[in-house]
Amino acid sequence: MFSSAINIPGSRIVSQLGADFRQALKHFTDRRQFNRLLDLEDAILDDIGVTRGDVQIASRLPLKKNAALELRRISLVRRRHCK
Repeated sequence: MFSSAINIPGSRIVSQLGADFRQALKHFTDRRQFNRLLDLEDAILDDIGVTRGDVQIASRLPLKKNAALELRRISLVRRRHCK
């Protein structure tokens, strides 16, 4: 009885909505953790090779974008231009 309920088209929609919700929750959780970088002192941010401005730019990205990867890209571009 229950296995036939899994095959109905509506259950795929519910399953996809559940997956989308879990992904959105993960993006939100990741961004909250990322934003904790803004609590660090500028000297510590400098030690890890980023500026407060870099972190602020990355933190404003849409949740679907990986802010940590964008921060790394911004930092690498800035370092290349400073040489």
